Amino acid sequence: MTTEENEPDDSELAGRLDRLWNDSQSLPVTATTTQQFGQYQIQRVVGAGAFGIVYLATSLETNKPVALKIPRTEVLVDKDKLQRFVNEARLIADLNHQNIVALLKSDIVGPIPWLATEWCDGSDLGQWIQQQSAQPSADPNWKEIANFLAQVADAVEHVHQQGIAHRDLKPANIMLCIKDDSMSRSLGDFIPKVADFGMSKLHDGELAGTQSSVILGTPFYMAPEQMEGHKKSNSSSTQAVMNSDIYSLGAVLFELLTGSPPVQGDNYFEVMTNAKSPQRPRASKQLPGIPAGIDRICSTCLRMNPEARYETAARLAADLRRFANGESIVGRKYPIGKRYAFWHRLQPWKKIAGAFTVFYCFVIGLWFAASACGFYMFNEMPARESLAMAPQAISLMLTSILLPGFVGWRCWSGKTWAAVVGFLLNLPKAFVYGSGMFGWPMMFSQYYENYSPYLSFSVHLFFFIFTATQMILYLCAIRCRVR
Repeated sequence: MTTEENEPDDSELAGRLDRLWNDSQSLPVTATTTQQFGQYQIQRVVGAGAFGIVYLATSLETNKPVALKIPRTEVLVDKDKLQRFVNEARLIADLNHQNIVALLKSDIVGPIPWLATEWCDGSDLGQWIQQQSAQPSADPNWKEIANFLAQVADAVEHVHQQGIAHRDLKPANIMLCIKDDSMSRSLGDFIPKVADFGMSKLHDGELAGTQSSVILGTPFYMAPEQMEGHKKSNSSSTQAVMNSDIYSLGAVLFELLTGSPPVQGDNYFEVMTNAKSPQRPRASKQLPGIPAGIDRICSTCLRMNPEARYETAARLAADLRRFANGESIVGRKYPIGKRYAFWHRLQPWKKIAGAFTVFYCFVIGLWFAASACGFYMFNEMPARESLAMAPQAISLMLTSILLPGFVGWRCWSGKTWAAVVGFLLNLPKAFVYGSGMFGWPMMFSQYYENYSPYLSFSVHLFFFIFTATQMILYLCAIRCRVR
């Protein structure tokens, strides 16, 4: 049997990716209830992260439950992935915040490393959202949602202050600890605690090459630039990765407000495609009735341009608390010039420049044909003079219609060289039309001598404006990358 016969087809590959994407289909078990790690006795599997399996375990010393995380089987035999698991233990050991799961004990030098963290008895936010979807509330408590996420933002800010980016914020990684014995189980009854730092990025770039692992994660809550793996980034771009955490917080808020994440899709490829779309739905459009303040906060977090989101998680938390207290929110303010720069970078300038040139050539072609017919019908010029002007007419058709139209079409197709050629072609034309505006027509001088200087100026001005516009658009197409 040949190698080609053993290779899976596209549908089979898509099926495999979907199975990898949906971890809930099967949880690999690397430990049993008979095993003991340190002073902790395994009870049952409760979940799976990027690099490890999480178990409910019992401390034999205190008889209290803990969350025990052990590497997946494939991680144990992969040196790089195992190092990331070890790094997670080092990271959370340095974090001390009431909204971050606390590390109780760890063993990273034994044959099987493990982490023991505090146990949260309220499952995770993802399960809570699913329960609420099954039993929707008639009157969501918007202020409670804002106060809840503000605590999560506080935890993220603490992480960022340590020079760390989480990179995998999602409802399943926000654990819920019950405050008291209340049976209502609204968000106000829980203390959120951020967990799973297996994909976090250190300030020293130690984990810079983790884009492959990121892609294997669930992309519902990932910023578009995070999915690209920061191919052009380096160890100094931690701030950009922290901006991705702001996006993820916005995606979690969106799901708390509407019951579904901002990115939708029935399979892995569809979700990845939709996640890179330049448009994000407003929460208020999906669920009318959401207050304008929290809707604006969510929209600010989900902006495609990282520089347009909240500068820090602390500012996001402050706005969430302002909303909860009935105060005006601040959002992300930036000057008009910078706002234009954001807009400018998002425009497909090659398509715009090419389309404008093609349209311009079409209009000029119609005008040229109509003028030629008028000269012929009304005998405005003797046949001998018309024949003498034929070379100029052919030159005009070539330089102003056919050649620019072809170049514009190629620029419309995304060719950078066409933008360069288009700009160079318009340089001499701009000079010719500019000279004609001031009474020195370089083409069809006989035609302009029969009319007033005002008409000559107006015609040349018309051509000059269109030529200058083409040059500006071509410059934008040369300098800016198509998005």
